[in-house]
Amino acid sequence: MALLPDTATAGALAFAEDSLFKILHPRLKKYPDAFRQHFVRVLRQRLHKPGLVVRVAVSDDNDEWWDEKVGEEVLGYAVWARSGRKDDWNKDVWGRDRLWKRIERYAASLEIKYFHRLRLDPSADYDAIDYYSAALDKEGTPIDNILKNHEEHMWLNILAIHPKHQRKGVGRKLLQWGTRLADAAHIPIALYASPKGANLYRSVGFQELAMSVVEYNGVKLEDPFMMRWPHGEQKDVHVGEEVSDRRDGKAV
Repeated sequence: MALLPDTATAGALAFAEDSLFKILHPRLKKYPDAFRQHFVRVLRQRLHKPGLVVRVAVSDDNDEWWDEKVGEEVLGYAVWARSGRKDDWNKDVWGRDRLWKRIERYAASLEIKYFHRLRLDPSADYDAIDYYSAALDKEGTPIDNILKNHEEHMWLNILAIHPKHQRKGVGRKLLQWGTRLADAAHIPIALYASPKGANLYRSVGFQELAMSVVEYNGVKLEDPFMMRWPHGEQKDVHVGEEVSDRRDGKAV
């Protein structure tokens, strides 16, 4: 993917002020290139995984903000995942696994594990990353139960818009690609929203069903868990329970 470096840059800049990334990568301002390389590694792994689609928004000369001196720019990107029966997947959309893809995926996964085990990213707090990942992967939580009741669904892993191009409708267009696909397949979409992005998701039909609450070293992170049913149908579904985890900064 020729756009990989610029796409990673857009992701790193988009989340440089995000409350979650400030915990997971507390030294991102001191080591900005290391933080950007984190996005490079993750994107490289996701690009070659069947069931995952990376959609990148790129400027062209039809855009009102087009700058001939700058030329083509990466405006932002979205990573979509599909869960459920693979027999129903459109392989032209969700990809066909090939030997070269498996090799690329294995190499990318190996690099991520290598960096994690040896703690080579100076921007990262690996204890925080491990703790947050374990909190989200817990089984039997209200969110886990919701997803088990909707085995067939799409998941928006990440929506990142370059700060220079936010509030220009780029995020909405990237969302619309996924909502059209989900509507055609008659399946819901699920995501964790940042407080900053929740209103955008509500505007295209997402409903808040639960709140993921993770407390780490005295900082509480509250991320709404949201779902959108086909064609934006509104359902009377709400989980009146929080998914809570807490760490006091010492032993867990």
